Amino acid sequence: MKIEVGDKVELNNGEVHEVDQMVGNDPDYVTPEGYGPFVIDYSLYHQDGRFADCGHEDILSVKRIISRASDDTPKLWRDMTDEAQSSYYSLAGWIAHNATPRGIELWNEFVEHLGIKPEPLRETVTLEGNHTKSMGWIFGSRHPQNTTHRITFKLIDGEPDCDSIKMEKL
Repeated sequence: MKIEVGDKVELNNGEVHEVDQMVGNDPDYVTPEGYGPFVIDYSLYHQDGRFADCGHEDILSVKRIISRASDDTPKLWRDMTDEAQSSYYSLAGWIAHNATPRGIELWNEFVEHLGIKPEPLRETVTLEGNHTKSMGWIFGSRHPQNTTHRITFKLIDGEPDCDSIKMEKL
């Protein structure tokens, strides 16, 4: 048996689910902890239907394929529907909330293997200051007295974006 995205499957416990997606491009991919790339009901399965690193007899492993996916079922992340991508992120959120530090580390390795890069964290920094005879130019985020100038720039993942630096006279 080889499951595919879009297949409707019955698990050994009698539950029926759809194979939501395949994470990445390799149906044979196995994480260091033994998880496969297919997502069924927010859990990872191997292409042969085994749940996580369990055997075929496990209660959550796939018992049989009820119906096959259609030919137009998306198989790659870029081809997935918003709903499928949303279920992937829900799975990631559950793992991040409930997993051990080692589990989170493994999840991050798995996501890196897929080539998925999160959006960078963007922030804007504003510094205001002035020039004094005794101390020269002084800028800070606490808005010193007699402020005469403002500097703003963006941070991308905590690193200054030098092309975004702007200074204005107040």
